[in-house]
Amino acid sequence: MPHLAFRSSSHRDADNELYDRGAELIESATEIRRLVTSPEAAPALPALLGCLESALSELAGASAALQET
Repeated sequence: MPHLAFRSSSHRDADNELYDRGAELIESATEIRRLVTSPEAAPALPALLGCLESALSELAGASAALQET
C-alpha cells in the first residue's frame, strides 16, 4: 500500500490549495468507484467504509464552515 504524503500548504494560496484538494477528492472518488467492483477488494471494504465515514464527517464540517463565510 502506498504511503500517503501530505504536502505543506503554507506556501500556496488558499484558492489554489482548495481547488487542488477538490480535484484530488474527485480523483479519489472515481478510483474508489472503479476499484470496489473488483472481487479482490472485499477484504478492504470495512476499512474503506471507515475512511468514507471519516471523510464525510470532515466534508460536513467544511460545508458548515462554508455556510458561515
